[in-house]
Amino acid sequence: MSWNTMMDGYMKNSKVENAVELFEQMPHRDAVSWMVLIGGFVKKGQFEQALEWFREMQLLGVEPDYVTIIAVIAACADLGTLGLGLWINRFFVKQDFRDSIRISNSLIDMGTQRTLVSWN
Repeated sequence: MSWNTMMDGYMKNSKVENAVELFEQMPHRDAVSWMVLIGGFVKKGQFEQALEWFREMQLLGVEPDYVTIIAVIAACADLGTLGLGLWINRFFVKQDFRDSIRISNSLIDMGTQRTLVSWN
């Protein structure tokens, strides 16, 4: 828990490199650790990095929690990566998240934001 708290503190204070370094040194990374890192990148507007770390999370077989999914959807929306957003939607339907109103709302927001971007 203290590792995650320290990593979150680094992210909040714009010490992203320190957060990544700490994350890489962690002896055990769980879904919360990944969420802190990915969510921190999203909050800092570093959406590409958030998606890169999410990809790494998936390659390592770590199951994301719903907070991580919401952060990834936000990154997809801000980058306009509709293809990845659609993959997230399929992933969402297959998991236990399908009854999550927060995730459903995030997917709707992503679709709305994508539509607004294409109109501009």
